Amino acid sequence: MPHGPYFWLVEYISKRSLDKHRGKYTWTYLGRSIDQAWEKVTVLEPKFEEKYQKEDIVEKVMRMLNLRREQVSTKMSQPILSLEDENKQ
Repeated sequence: MPHGPYFWLVEYISKRSLDKHRGKYTWTYLGRSIDQAWEKVTVLEPKFEEKYQKEDIVEKVMRMLNLRREQVSTKMSQPILSLEDENKQ
């Protein structure tokens, strides 16, 4: 089985921002375990805990791992949460 999953917080900095990195993505490593990632992301982004439930994320990670086991050609990197998920609710 491939390594991972590894959890990352990926943020896009708006082109309208005054930040010197505007128009780019920033990546913050959150860790290897779901618990560790959850703790870090809720500290970095307090509103995250209001929008998402830890149990939902665990379920999505488990689905991804099961797909990876079933399919040899599954993508190595797959988003767990995205804005598309938020729009479906």
